[in-house]
Amino acid sequence: MSVSAGRDRDRGRASRGTGFMHPTAHDEQELWFSTSYLWPFLLLLPAVVCYYAALTRYRLPFLSTQWLFVLAIGTVFLVAAAFFLLFRESLVLNLANHSYAHRRGYWPNPTTREGPLNEFQAVALDPRPARGKEAPSWVVSLQFLDPARRIGIASFSGGAKNAYAFANELALKLHLPVLDRSGGEDQTTAWSEIDTPLVARPRLAPSSLTAPPSGEIRLSGHAPDRLIELPPIGINLGVVFLAALPAIMIWLGYVALTQSNGRPMVQAVHRQLHQQVQHPVLSPWAWAIAMFALAGLCIACLLFLCVARWQIRETADSIVVTSRAFGLRLRRRAFRKNEIVAIELKPTPAGRSVLYDVQIRSSGKLLTLGTTLTQDGAKWLEQAMLSMLVAA
Repeated sequence: MSVSAGRDRDRGRASRGTGFMHPTAHDEQELWFSTSYLWPFLLLLPAVVCYYAALTRYRLPFLSTQWLFVLAIGTVFLVAAAFFLLFRESLVLNLANHSYAHRRGYWPNPTTREGPLNEFQAVALDPRPARGKEAPSWVVSLQFLDPARRIGIASFSGGAKNAYAFANELALKLHLPVLDRSGGEDQTTAWSEIDTPLVARPRLAPSSLTAPPSGEIRLSGHAPDRLIELPPIGINLGVVFLAALPAIMIWLGYVALTQSNGRPMVQAVHRQLHQQVQHPVLSPWAWAIAMFALAGLCIACLLFLCVARWQIRETADSIVVTSRAFGLRLRRRAFRKNEIVAIELKPTPAGRSVLYDVQIRSSGKLLTLGTTLTQDGAKWLEQAMLSMLVAA
């Protein structure tokens, strides 16, 4: 099946995938995706607890204010569970006759749409920003030729490695390009080049390296034994927020030792945190030592975070990426040159400016280098790493 010329049309108005479905089954001829029954089940649990408390005479007084409130809360959860249970969405991709069947809507009358697989333009990969303490997630979608239409078929939390692997595998089965929307610009990779190493592709950067645009980037050595050292992360807004944690711990330890109400405060915190542990009164000195020790550990971690810098070393057949701080190796990842399939820039908003991360991806590995580089420095680093591949 050839890639349609219409797949090169503008994608600027494409909406994000929802990732509401997930893969359920597959064989050599068909792929199935559908919504999960997990959310209705989870929503039923608080509904059952509320109805048990309201309908059991010994739990809450009948027709009291508490009884009516708990019953109303249980009804809200029950209605929400019914909403998720009755709303169904499924997608069947038939690889034998190159067709699809998409059903979406409320039972028992969902809307059904069928058509050929060449209505799809690409397998799209979209990042979903993290909210609060949640980890960032990735949504894999099937993009129609109409840039405003797509079907979200899977969602992945945490690292992007599994999302990339799933998108690439699906694109290979459907003979569709992969549309990566995680960077500043859309990156399209033809299905025939998904597993093709960069060294086998034309138009790579020249093997020689120019001087870095910033004095913070250090370049030493000669091919094939060059070393690039990136600037440390330093102190930023995220570090300042994290520094509040050891500050609070130090304050709690100080109050326990100096204030007259320190002992009751420590006892109250002890009862809240250790209700199941039968201990006598917690000593203010023990509490203060514990708080100071935890604060010292947090400060040490923050220092390592601020001074750590990435080192990218070239060898004859590999690119070795290492994170070091105070002479200690914190992280190391080696990529064989003939297995690297992508080196890309990923912009990250930082206040009014934009910083760039560098992502290295091979068939079985993925590493994102968090940097403090501006666009010029990041583009130089991308070209420098590509030139290391040329020197293979």
